[in-house]
Amino acid sequence: MRGLVVLLWLAPALAEADAGADRDLLVEYRRLAGDAARTGNCDPARELAVQVKSMDPVFFANEYATDPLIAPCLPPPSSPAPISPVDSGAPLTPPEPPLETVDAPRVPFSMPARPAVPPLDGARLVGELLLGGLIGFGGVIVGGFAGAGLCDANGGDDGGDDFACLGSIVITAYLVGAVGFGLGVGIAGRAGSQTGSIGAAIGGTLLGGLVSLLSLYSKNDEIIVGAMVGMPLLGGMIGFNVTRRWRDPSPSFALGSLVRLDRGGVSLGIPLVTHGEQRGIPTTSVPLFSGSF
Repeated sequence: MRGLVVLLWLAPALAEADAGADRDLLVEYRRLAGDAARTGNCDPARELAVQVKSMDPVFFANEYATDPLIAPCLPPPSSPAPISPVDSGAPLTPPEPPLETVDAPRVPFSMPARPAVPPLDGARLVGELLLGGLIGFGGVIVGGFAGAGLCDANGGDDGGDDFACLGSIVITAYLVGAVGFGLGVGIAGRAGSQTGSIGAAIGGTLLGGLVSLLSLYSKNDEIIVGAMVGMPLLGGMIGFNVTRRWRDPSPSFALGSLVRLDRGGVSLGIPLVTHGEQRGIPTTSVPLFSGSF
């Protein structure tokens, strides 16, 4: 009787000792599987998984299969999704047919229509003023020396008067300067796809100079100087731009170039730089010459 009591008293301790031994063995299996998986060898991890799962399914699910080293070696759990019960009283709704996609009709591409007269461009006007002023200023200097030379050749200063040739110098400088300004305006304005009358630019410059003579009646030096300089410039630019038109009757979609030849006329333009590939090699194109022949 006393021996039976002793056995009953020792049974829980022995069971706890066995459980602790099993726990230690399971932890050791997990360590061995993790070391093998760390080196890329998943076979020991899969073999030990069978043993661990049979020994303690809870330990396998909570600690072995969720170990970050072992989990990639194990096959994903195959648990089919639960099937929800069907309410027999609710009517079945047939699935909706898929929506049909209808291709939109293709509209043929057309280039936008351009206006009949080229619109004014601020950058082009600035270029006309700068280039016209530069060439016109050179024309004034050349014309002044030419007038002085003509006066000397005709004996205009034989009397020793330093101002005897002033009129000849002023007139010649003005005429040559007007031609130079109109020429510069025409060259700048004819760049690209636009053109205009250089003769109208020169005529507008001369007409503006004549109009500026009215400022002499003001007896104000500032007004006189401003009119003498501004009116010829304004007249030349107006004369050219009222005759401005497209170079071709139809839109031209050729690349812009530095020099363009059209029907015997030469004009300067801004090259259109393009980037692309030719036979797989990146290329950059800068057209220098273009035109219609």
